[in-house]
Amino acid sequence: RNIYPVTLKYQGKIQQTYGFFDTGNFLMDPVKKQPVSVIKQELLGSLVSEELVKKLMDIRDKPEGLENTELVSLHFLSCRTADGKKGLLLAVVLDEFLIQTPGRVVHVGKPVLAITSEPSALGEEYGILLNSRLLN
Repeated sequence: RNIYPVTLKYQGKIQQTYGFFDTGNFLMDPVKKQPVSVIKQELLGSLVSEELVKKLMDIRDKPEGLENTELVSLHFLSCRTADGKKGLLLAVVLDEFLIQTPGRVVHVGKPVLAITSEPSALGEEYGILLNSRLLN
């Protein structure tokens, strides 16, 4: 079913969740030259303070706040959604994550994660849309 256990790590905190291997997610970070996965904002809140997550989501409306956060690696990504709409996503870089597949554990160092607050963007069974390039 393309759903795998995922472990997120950031500044000594660990969060377990599930990730959906999204064969249609080819989003690449032009700055870091890495594949981008998409994370639910509330899941990010388990690794950093809820206050910081709220601040991050406010940055979309007030980009000048980008400089005043605890997360050092924040930037915007331009993207096109599945229905063809253009948009901007705020991206963060965590310390690492691990994807547990049936045959191996895939280690991703310094993963780039785009934050979504759209409830319909991700299913109930998982907290991350895994980039299609991560398991190849």
